[in-house]
Amino acid sequence: MAPRVAGRRTTFASRRTTFSSVPVYIALVVAVFAVFRQVSGFEFVNLDDLTYVVRNPHVTSGLTLHGVAWAFTHAYEGYWAPLTWLSYMAEVQFFGLNSGAFHATSVVVHAANACLLFAALKRMTGAYWPSACVAALFAVHPLQVESVAWIAERKDVLSTFFYVLTIWAYARYVERRGLARYLLVVAGFACGLMSKPMIVTLPLVLILLDVWPLRRLAQSDDGPGQASRSTTTRAVDLVREKAPLLIMSLVVAVVTIVVQGNAGALASLTTASLSTRVANALVSCATYLAKMFWPSGLAALYPYPRAVPVWQAAVALLALTGISAGVLRGRERAPWLVVGWLWYLVTLVPVLGLIQAGPQARADRYTYVAMIGISIMAVWGIAQLADRFRYRRTVCAGVACVTLAMAGALAWQQVTYWRSTETVFRRALAVTSDNYVAHKGLGTVLLDAGHIDDAIVQLQSAVALAPDYGEALSDLGEALLAAGQPDAAAANLTRAVQRQPANPDFRVNLGSALYALGRGPAAEVEYREALRLAPDNYMAHSGLGLALAQEGDLDNARRELLTAIQLNPGYADAHLNLATILARMGRTEEASRAFADLARLNPGAPDAHIGLGTLLAKEGRMNEAIAELSIAVRMKPDDAALHGNLGIALVSAGRIEEGTAQLFEAVRLRPDLPELRNNLDLALAMRGAPAGAAGSRQPPPSRPR
Repeated sequence: MAPRVAGRRTTFASRRTTFSSVPVYIALVVAVFAVFRQVSGFEFVNLDDLTYVVRNPHVTSGLTLHGVAWAFTHAYEGYWAPLTWLSYMAEVQFFGLNSGAFHATSVVVHAANACLLFAALKRMTGAYWPSACVAALFAVHPLQVESVAWIAERKDVLSTFFYVLTIWAYARYVERRGLARYLLVVAGFACGLMSKPMIVTLPLVLILLDVWPLRRLAQSDDGPGQASRSTTTRAVDLVREKAPLLIMSLVVAVVTIVVQGNAGALASLTTASLSTRVANALVSCATYLAKMFWPSGLAALYPYPRAVPVWQAAVALLALTGISAGVLRGRERAPWLVVGWLWYLVTLVPVLGLIQAGPQARADRYTYVAMIGISIMAVWGIAQLADRFRYRRTVCAGVACVTLAMAGALAWQQVTYWRSTETVFRRALAVTSDNYVAHKGLGTVLLDAGHIDDAIVQLQSAVALAPDYGEALSDLGEALLAAGQPDAAAANLTRAVQRQPANPDFRVNLGSALYALGRGPAAEVEYREALRLAPDNYMAHSGLGLALAQEGDLDNARRELLTAIQLNPGYADAHLNLATILARMGRTEEASRAFADLARLNPGAPDAHIGLGTLLAKEGRMNEAIAELSIAVRMKPDDAALHGNLGIALVSAGRIEEGTAQLFEAVRLRPDLPELRNNLDLALAMRGAPAGAAGSRQPPPSRPR
């Protein structure tokens, strides 16, 4: 038998039914896939997806013993979440780096969460339709989109799977207590904690469920005095019963704070004062609540404010206090109001920013579990109100259908904004103001796409809004370096390192800028510090190899680059740098193989063909060199130097007409380079043309394109 529900009389909110649960499960799955099916064609977004999956060599290697050991023994990006990493590894093992498969898995887990929620609520309350409505709202509410459509938030949907499974197992344990059933509760909670530490408050939620709907604190009939003692004793026993779970929560909470502190993710009180944190927490609680009922202006990023207006904090405090007082007054008639409200508040505590991690003031994903409490309040409250009406079933069905249809339509639209990194950040900029995080994100997208000038504009906007924002400073440094401004790049990257000295990626970027300035020893210092902070940072090994090569230490440079390739075999830059250094060392055959490996690894890029062609030309193997350089020219037709090199190779091979045509094209593209003009004059002289004809002669019509 399921535990009895609250209330002395049978109401629509508590009436037990014998309906089959199968239609509800089917409806929930169909609803989830109707809203989220479009994500199967979405990309990885450059908002932790690349860091967690694409650039994480432990994940990209698939399921290996080394990877499993790493997942359980290492924290990564401020989280110890071994089951989340294992889920990524399993997908790579079976589907490769297919973003659609990653998205589809999150959708499947979300559908399972909705079904489990229905099963758990129905088991505890016996109320079929209210349980179904809460699960349906969980399935299609727009606030859920971020957790489901964002691959990096796999930890959200996965931890919630175990969260709700633990509640279901706990209800089963309450029905008939025993060690085996209790161990199932412990195991479910442990798996949830190993997916995301945010669920540390679950033991407190189980205590709330003891109050309603499980009613384990119900008073006995031994008299007023004894009833009070009995209730107190029963409450103490119930808390003691949760002691193993509470200890697990405490340990994981401490570990998470330490890990995030070591990763430099925690903001200091000088960055965000305690008063600002408290004010932001109050506003966030009220804002989440408002967005549950009016989900507009949703974005992936809400930047942390420099200050919270006093009136906003005051209004939020007044609203939260009023709701709290109201639900407490109705605790006897409607205990679900108290339980739902406290579920909401308790679940949000770890993410309200009292211990601030990251640049966000709040995030839609933080409501993924918290909104269940508000949904319980709303659904059971409407069902209770409907008992006053003659056609209560019709009223409830109508309200439910309209609400769910509107929520589903809004969620479907919200999902479309997660199509790519650019759509995510452009949406955030469209619905928020002074969003330095979104400016930084869009700038990074544009930088990766090669739109350097536009990227610099966005990143400068981010730095102007948040001068201490290390990620923006670092990315701006990268953009300036790509624009050929290494001095300005080094200045911004130095500021980034000063603000987050424990960030190895910032150190790597600063090393790259110093290398570009020809300051090899200074670059070496930064790369070595990055490796001290993160010994498996393959980009730091690759950069250190370049710095050592610049200092003339080619043997150690080669070793560092081989280490980088071993850590990440798909890192094309390391292959290119290794091939170049091998060529400098005179190890021609090894260099040729390295260039060939690069061509196989990155067939759409010209670097391997350029390097191999240049190497072959130096060896006098002109026909092979011409073949490689011709491929590179087709890939990069606007590169004047490349046309010039191909022209020289063709002339050297005796193909003077073709070589002259390539040199004409080089001069046309870069008429300001005297070296290209001199080479063209030499080629024309070999054809019998007078010196200086390069300035006046038109290229022959038969030149290859």
